Amino acid sequence: MDNAQEVERALQQLSKEIQILIRASEDPATPVTPELRARFKNLKDRIALGAEIGTVTGDKRELTDSERDFYQPALQNALLYFKASANAAPTKWLDTLLDIQVSIETMMARNSL
Repeated sequence: MDNAQEVERALQQLSKEIQILIRASEDPATPVTPELRARFKNLKDRIALGAEIGTVTGDKRELTDSERDFYQPALQNALLYFKASANAAPTKWLDTLLDIQVSIETMMARNSL
């Protein structure tokens, strides 16, 4: 059984979180709060876990075709671009966030074909 729709939803959730962080990092007036830094770090942790394990649930099991072909590669590629540190100013996150957004959206488009 494949889980293409579940993969699509997981990638969409990541994309939405990335968009929220992009908006925050584009505005130099955005207050740097512990919550904002935690969101950035949590995003990196979610991507790293998905890149390593490859399943949308984080369970260690055999990957479905969609996880193997779309989900895990998208997160592995996104992780390569994750250069910014959560301790950096949010404006310094922007390039990283834009790069990982492209990676996620590219795989979402491929998964839709």
